[in-house]
Amino acid sequence: MIRQIRYFQSVVRNNSFSEAVVGCHISRSAISQQIQALERELGFYLLERKNRKFTLIPAGEYFYKKSLVLSADYERMCKEAGKLAKDDKATLVIKGQGYMPVEGGKGQKTLALPSAGFLCSGKFRILPETIVLFGSRKIQVTM
Repeated sequence: MIRQIRYFQSVVRNNSFSEAVVGCHISRSAISQQIQALERELGFYLLERKNRKFTLIPAGEYFYKKSLVLSADYERMCKEAGKLAKDDKATLVIKGQGYMPVEGGKGQKTLALPSAGFLCSGKFRILPETIVLFGSRKIQVTM
């Protein structure tokens, strides 16, 4: 489905099936068939076709805009999973208030958790377990 979505995006971006096929490296009939297969899978039309032209219908416009977000998330997800598969390290930093993911240097991930004082006080003895958990996953722990 991701490939079909990319074909759809290319057609919309180029406002042409003929121009889209150049970047996608497939034939015009193949890209048209792939978009029709996407529409069948979705259960609704994305384009209104007339002769060799098309217009986006409202569902297609909405789907196109959301598909751009989906594609960006998909690319990020693949990149991050690839880093994990290569055993890249992540960093756990404990500081400030609230939970906030932060990009570290050189592709490292940093996760800021609430202050250590809160985590170690009273019934909330989370910090030692968190350090052990992160350490067991080869994640660098910094305080």
